[in-house]
Amino acid sequence: NKIITLTLIFTLTTSYTLLHRPLGLAIFWVYDTLWSEQNHNLRELQLNIADKETFLRLVSQYDLIDKMESHEKEIRNYIKHFEFDLLIVNALGIEDWYYQPLLDKMRYYALENEFYKAHMLYNNLPYTQEEANKDLDFLKACDNVFYFFDKISKDYKEYENYMFQAKLVEFMLIYAPIGFVGGFVEIYFPEKPKICNFFRGIVKEDILQRVENISKSLQTLKEKDAITAEKVHELINPLNSIKEKLNECK
Repeated sequence: NKIITLTLIFTLTTSYTLLHRPLGLAIFWVYDTLWSEQNHNLRELQLNIADKETFLRLVSQYDLIDKMESHEKEIRNYIKHFEFDLLIVNALGIEDWYYQPLLDKMRYYALENEFYKAHMLYNNLPYTQEEANKDLDFLKACDNVFYFFDKISKDYKEYENYMFQAKLVEFMLIYAPIGFVGGFVEIYFPEKPKICNFFRGIVKEDILQRVENISKSLQTLKEKDAITAEKVHELINPLNSIKEKLNECK
């Protein structure tokens, strides 16, 4: 009996160690209430971003700053164990239950990051070099995920949708500090920091290269009819604006 009990404990402990992250993502995806609630809250923020009073009230209700910090730690943990978790989910044949919720989590964080920038601007909080470094550090931390979906989509056509979602997340993480803070939402925020103070030299070239790669990937997907021309158009214009904005920085 002791041997059976110890074996059971060992099996359960090992299973939890191996599967708790992928299963956590799968539960988030399958359990509709969790997904719907977060999606609804972010949608409300997005719809009301032009209304300062309503937007800031929703930011407070959503507890945006604490949630954003918590979600960043969560995503960094997924990224840290990404290659190991890939082995597990592929061995079990549950990769789709891992890919989609991971990309959803990353997209939600990217949206939260945009809303946080709006919160800063509405409250006249300065965008500092520390903030810029943090944005860039998180962007680079996601590179393994971006590279994986880019590579797998070239080998398997059915994964092109995942690649598009990964490119969308990368675009959003770039747009928040450069497009949102630095330049294109004049109707909401007429006063903006000089973005060239934060993104120069090697940093500027890295972001320009990312923007170029995203644009090429979108065009390729469009040519394959994997995504619609409308979706490409929605992203290409702001991507071109980012390039123009950065090219103004000497």
